[in-house]
Amino acid sequence: MKAGAHKAYWKINNACNFRCKYCFFDNHREHPQVGKHTAKEITEAFDDTGVVWTIVIDGGEPFLYPGIVDLLTGLTNNHYVVLVTNLSRSAQIREFSDRIPTEKVLRIGTSVHIEERERLGLVNSYIENFLMLKERGFSMYATYVVFPPLFSRIEDDFEFFQSNGIIISPVPFRGIYNGKQYPESYSEKEKRIFRSLAPAGSVHVSLLKGRSSFKGRYCYAGSRLIDINEGGLASLCVSALVYKQITLGNFFSKEATLLKQMRVCTFEYCSCAHEGLEFSIDKRAHFLRYLEEKVSDEWFCVKRKANHVLGKYLYWRFRERK
Repeated sequence: MKAGAHKAYWKINNACNFRCKYCFFDNHREHPQVGKHTAKEITEAFDDTGVVWTIVIDGGEPFLYPGIVDLLTGLTNNHYVVLVTNLSRSAQIREFSDRIPTEKVLRIGTSVHIEERERLGLVNSYIENFLMLKERGFSMYATYVVFPPLFSRIEDDFEFFQSNGIIISPVPFRGIYNGKQYPESYSEKEKRIFRSLAPAGSVHVSLLKGRSSFKGRYCYAGSRLIDINEGGLASLCVSALVYKQITLGNFFSKEATLLKQMRVCTFEYCSCAHEGLEFSIDKRAHFLRYLEEKVSDEWFCVKRKANHVLGKYLYWRFRERK
């Protein structure tokens, strides 16, 4: 069995033991729906689609998820996983390495998060866990979010980790710092430093230009690609959720209906360039086809808002009768 063409990005939880200054999420309390579905239900939801999935699991911190290794044991019977972790939970990582077959884990992505790791005293354990997993045959990938204040130390950090057997790939910071939008606001000098540290062929270099757009192009979002939140709610892609809250139903409850064909991207910018680069194709739709998709997306939003208003109305009418 080989890794298939279907990929699910699953934000497994919201809880995280790191407090990185550049994190997208301000609230690290656990999502209330984490644990709503059992490991068996989640595994069956993927199995029942009849295809082989690559399941990209991030958080939060996945190794804080209750029963994470049991869950991964079930998922990797028929599917493949990619993990994104801060490698801080040593006991769970050791159990994971003992129980999960390396050939079913396509990659383990680990970000250095250097300032937070130093604050918590976890630099040495990061190196030990990374090298242990690599020695056991897991495909390891280390990244470094290039937050603007880190340019004063980034080259020393890369040299330090390289001297300890870990090659790091820089990742552009996406967000606002000191009133400026990044990565668009990196100076030419900062871009040169970034490029000099990036491994040959790194996709992250292409992201230095700023926000990507695949608007008007055909894409497999919603068919071969889905995004799943902590409670199992599936969306076409992260952009569909961020911009229009377009959802497909709850995947783990087997209520989600996946698309049967490609759709046309209607979003001005792609919230996850990696998804766009992998699942869009270099073919633009006819304007009328784009317009049809645009109207469909807007109609979904109208229905969602109408259902929300109707639900609130019925709730208050019921309360009044009581």
